[in-house]
Amino acid sequence: MRQGKRTKVSLLTCILLLSTCICLFNIEIANCDFTSIDRQQSFRHDSTHSGYSISTTPTTKQTLCSYTTGSYVGASPAVAKDIAFVGSDGGDVHIFGMRAVTYMAGTYYTVAFVESGLAAGTSWSVTFNGVPQTSTSDLITFSAPNGVYAYSVGVPSGYTSSSALSGTLTVDDGNVVKNIAFTPIPPPSYTLTMLVVGEGTVSPGNGIYVQGTTVPLEAIGAEGWSFSEWSGDASGTGNTTIIMDSSKTVTATFTQNEYTLTMLVAGEGTVSPSNGTHLSGATVSLEAIPSEGWGFSEWSGDASGTGNTILVMDGNKTVTATFTQNVSIPEFPSALLLSVFLIVLSAIVAAVRKDR
Repeated sequence: MRQGKRTKVSLLTCILLLSTCICLFNIEIANCDFTSIDRQQSFRHDSTHSGYSISTTPTTKQTLCSYTTGSYVGASPAVAKDIAFVGSDGGDVHIFGMRAVTYMAGTYYTVAFVESGLAAGTSWSVTFNGVPQTSTSDLITFSAPNGVYAYSVGVPSGYTSSSALSGTLTVDDGNVVKNIAFTPIPPPSYTLTMLVVGEGTVSPGNGIYVQGTTVPLEAIGAEGWSFSEWSGDASGTGNTTIIMDSSKTVTATFTQNEYTLTMLVAGEGTVSPSNGTHLSGATVSLEAIPSEGWGFSEWSGDASGTGNTILVMDGNKTVTATFTQNVSIPEFPSALLLSVFLIVLSAIVAAVRKDR
């Protein structure tokens, strides 16, 4: 009970003292004007007021103004018109609205974080004294009075930094600038392996490409060969593209062309081989066999000559074998021929003698 009474007495004493301060000081604070308070020693730094610092813009929390003396304030606190003036050993006089008791320190300085290396429009962030900020410009700023403050910097995806991304900054009667340098992380590279089945070439060949690169693929068959298809990490039967989002292996398959041989016959006879298909580059032997009473005359079209020959299948071919019929001369006995000859000769001699 005694302790409770003492508490009540102490509180009463404080109220009386504060009331006394109000009567004695009679401070005019309507516009935060401290030029008329020369009589109040508790708010004077010197006779010229060189230590005053005044803010005249109230905040939504009813902090009306702040006043820095730069030296120890002897009499504190004091109350006038619902405002409490509280001094400190650091030389600050803090002013509180009695209805909302809000603190406002003396001088604030700018703490600026300046980045370099980010692509335009890239978002980055800084947390200073527990307060986060994000920006797409190269500057993020905070305000703080003297003190030591923790900070941390968020690194955007795809970047790294050799700067100190966390730690403390000291504000000591001046603005602070912290430079943060970012470096883009190079994208990974992937290997492209090109394989060939058959005879032909591909473009490009084997190589290494940066992630996301679009690579056009082209297949060119060798003579007598045609491109068939892509397989592996590509597909299709014509030129195509692939995106290098990983290492890739692509196979180009070529097939040998086939050509048609058409054999025609004029006259009576047979040819070898008959009609058919042959691989590109194949060597085909041509043979002509006449029928009885017929003789082989010549090859024409995609072959030539008068005897058996060879044809190289480098395209579709048409060959004609021409046969001609033989002409038969009757055979007479030798004695008969001699008799006919003698008769003709005698007739000629008789005719000559008659003319004479």
